[in-house]
Amino acid sequence: MSILQITEVLPRTFDHRFGEPPRAQTKYIVTVSTPVSTQQALDAVGVKHGTPHPEYGYLRCVNGSLNEVDRHHVEIVYDFELPPRGNSEFDENPLARPDSWSYSTGGGMVPALYSYAGPNDFLVPLVNSAGDIFEGLTRPEAELRVTITGNRPTFDFALATSITNCVNSDSYLGAAPYHWLCAGISGSPQSEVVNGVELEYYTFTTELIYRESSHLLFIPNVGWNYLDGASAQSAAGDASSGKTPATGVEMKPATLPRTSSSGIKKKRAWVEDPDDPNTKVASSLPVALNDNGSMKGPGLAPDILVRRVNRAISFNQFFGTPTR
Repeated sequence: MSILQITEVLPRTFDHRFGEPPRAQTKYIVTVSTPVSTQQALDAVGVKHGTPHPEYGYLRCVNGSLNEVDRHHVEIVYDFELPPRGNSEFDENPLARPDSWSYSTGGGMVPALYSYAGPNDFLVPLVNSAGDIFEGLTRPEAELRVTITGNRPTFDFALATSITNCVNSDSYLGAAPYHWLCAGISGSPQSEVVNGVELEYYTFTTELIYRESSHLLFIPNVGWNYLDGASAQSAAGDASSGKTPATGVEMKPATLPRTSSSGIKKKRAWVEDPDDPNTKVASSLPVALNDNGSMKGPGLAPDILVRRVNRAISFNQFFGTPTR
């Protein structure tokens, strides 16, 4: 058996509707002495998935169909289109294709702990005129959601679990640490046939969420109890001290466990009885506390504690950056 001749059937077709990607088609007749296999006929023409169009190099072969016209003739039709993500990111091998990034914005509800004050919009604790906090207030906050899709040889379940709910430890996509959160990773098995070879792989999807005020936990330093006899100095904790990069709000450091409680007693927070200034009554609201656990003076606004409850990792290492 042998292939005697390969003839391109003219005319070639080309279609380009305004606002849509162009399409083109070529057709070949393969003349054979005896019937040949489908793969032999395709290999004889040499056009494969991804082969550029002979005239319009930006169009790639995306489909091929074969029809045995009779015992000695095989008709092959090729369709050419613009790759979905352009030629710069085109690759026949699904594992060599770059990840795809998409973006969307939305709003989330977060606790309302601050308000803007003064001509320069300074952030101050949101309290009433007596210095008491408003419990349960929330406010909307802008969020940016990034969805990353790509292909991998396998799906690493342990890795996906370990980095879900983690925040960025260093600057990422122009945002300061702790502003990005990995909300979840999913994967599903896929398979493709590339140049006659079947490839099995996983398609994964990762969702990252950017929050304007960060993913740190902001908590009013208030309580129903206080420490009596606490020293004026408190022990500083981990790297959550300083100011938040986005808001400039003072971040109270975490207090380490006390090594000694000598002379310190935990007591119920109190206020003065309106009828008898010498009588103390249990406060019906949590009261503002100092860093050492003692009660703040009457009418003083509470500090806002900042805590990080999510593990921090390098997002650049795990997720990379968009190619465009």
